[in-house]
Amino acid sequence: MKKKENDYFKELYSYLDDSPPSLKELFEKRVEELGLSSRQVESGLNIERKSLNAILEQEAQRIDAVNLLKIGSFLDMGFDETLKIFIANLPVDLIKELEKARRFKFIVSNFDIKALKSAKFFESVADFDDIENRIKLFFGIDDIYDYERQVGAAFSRTKRNYNNKMLDFWVKSTYAYLEKVNNPNDYDRAGLKELIPKLKPSTRDTKNGLRNVCRALFNLGITVVFQSYFPTTQVRGATFFVNDKPCIVLTNFNKNYATLWFALLHELYHVLFDLEDIKTNTYHLTGESDLLLSEDSADNFARQYLLSDDKTKYIYPFIHDKLIIERYADKLQIHPAIIYNFYCYDKDKEGKTYWGAFQKYMPDVSDVTKNLNIILWQKESIAESVNEFKELITS
Repeated sequence: MKKKENDYFKELYSYLDDSPPSLKELFEKRVEELGLSSRQVESGLNIERKSLNAILEQEAQRIDAVNLLKIGSFLDMGFDETLKIFIANLPVDLIKELEKARRFKFIVSNFDIKALKSAKFFESVADFDDIENRIKLFFGIDDIYDYERQVGAAFSRTKRNYNNKMLDFWVKSTYAYLEKVNNPNDYDRAGLKELIPKLKPSTRDTKNGLRNVCRALFNLGITVVFQSYFPTTQVRGATFFVNDKPCIVLTNFNKNYATLWFALLHELYHVLFDLEDIKTNTYHLTGESDLLLSEDSADNFARQYLLSDDKTKYIYPFIHDKLIIERYADKLQIHPAIIYNFYCYDKDKEGKTYWGAFQKYMPDVSDVTKNLNIILWQKESIAESVNEFKELITS
């Protein structure tokens, strides 16, 4: 077998011998060592000469696994090793066919093809050459197996606590995205503590408020990005630790304006108080089960910051008086939607639904996020999304 072909084989099956001998060479050597005749071997193995020669000459159209086992046993080899040697000496075009089947298995084992098509990541679910090329182009990898070796390398030291291909894709693509953004600013925790008390007025600017806050956080070494919510996951937000800096991911879960700000404050709590744990595990997903971090504490921090318990107790009786709500929101320097949102949320817990009654006071979240919404998986590549993000965050 040619060296180049053998290198190809080695990569596929981790076979370590640079120049594996053929079964025929090993078989003939064994026969000679034992001083046996061809007839004795055929009789002893109970394999017809035609079948034996077809395997040894690599001419068999179909391989009898039992006969291959017999040959391997005669050579003092297990079935796996026998099969590897047999495959290593197949014609290159047949090895490529086997590899194509292996790549197919890898893709369907690691990617939820149907769900990714729904997310407009794939145009078709039928052409696996196109699917493979789409994945490689998107992640900027040369080999489909690099999705596991390179894209997932950052998570190799942590045990994945979920079994969801879409969630795995979301985590890996988001991490790769943040890695390429590579915020040049050092993380400034003291600066973050100074900034947080000043964030409320930005909630009132539905056009540029969130974008301006994201810029300010970026200058403090905290990258905040907006990603589309995947229906097959429960991710409402996330905090990553990438290139030795905290990163926050917001999603359009519930498509609610106040929820975006709540999610941001929730994740900022994790940055302030849970960063050491997040460093250890690389990321934390809000909405997915996590026994290490306190979601209740992060929720309470966001809730009390935006509208504390004493303030909700005061304003709730006036919830149907639009003018009073607006004046109170102005006094607190928050958007009125935050008051309406918490009211509806609290009533939900009582089994009462008020979302429809106050929906008209909720800003359109698509208008808020259009300056942040890259929709990563609909871009040709992560690199393209990164370039767009950098233009948005610096322009």
